[in-house]
Amino acid sequence: MNFLRLHWFDIGLMLAVAVGAFVLVAHPNGIALLFWLNLMALFLHQFKEYRYPGYFPGMMNKVMFSSQ
Repeated sequence: MNFLRLHWFDIGLMLAVAVGAFVLVAHPNGIALLFWLNLMALFLHQFKEYRYPGYFPGMMNKVMFSSQ
């Protein structure tokens, strides 16, 4: 369980790749395409915030909660 706590955003990157592959293979139309792309964007956004470059947790602690 500790692995999931520390690497959930890395798993999200793998899921974003899987969703992208699904979209390329399945060719969803209209609103379904929008939903799948939105899910992929969410996974990529979480990876960007927490892993690469990963500034969000430190910035949140320092700016919002004034902790060292």
